[in-house]
Amino acid sequence: MNDGTLLFRLRTETEPQHKALEDALALMDAGLTLAHYQTLLQRFHAFWCDWQPLAHGLLRTEGDLLAGRDRTPLLAQDLAFFGLPHLTPTARPMPALADADAALGSLYVMEGSTLGGQVIARHLERHLGLTDGNGYRYFQGYGARNGAMWAAMRARLALVPAESTAADRAVAAAAETFSLLRQRLG
Repeated sequence: MNDGTLLFRLRTETEPQHKALEDALALMDAGLTLAHYQTLLQRFHAFWCDWQPLAHGLLRTEGDLLAGRDRTPLLAQDLAFFGLPHLTPTARPMPALADADAALGSLYVMEGSTLGGQVIARHLERHLGLTDGNGYRYFQGYGARNGAMWAAMRARLALVPAESTAADRAVAAAAETFSLLRQRLG
């Protein structure tokens, strides 16, 4: 059912890229190894370090929305727990975020991962024996604030008319972000 919102468009129009990313990451697979997981953490950290200044820079007038949305420290904590180095910067592809509308679509992808991250966190506890957030803080997201942070994101998305050029740019950027995440992480 089409509810006429940008959120609906983002969910439905990026579903193929979202599914391809989930499949490539294989985080929920029974055969997930600690080595594969650790490699993914390094790649996630590198992506966030590249992506966040770009996206947040374009959304700099959205201070209330961006407040507390930096998850790079969580990834750094996870890497430190395992004694893993940060990846050396190289020329890596990034979403072509031309404006704040595109950055908002890309932010949707990164923030949406906090919801799925809770399921992944429980899987990591059961499958890899991780406990107390050690080595998987990134997937715990904002902890008790996950719901409130996602509600704020949904409220911001609701301000963009679903049938607008701004929405078109947001959807295109979200699809590209999913695809580039798959390329860089998978």
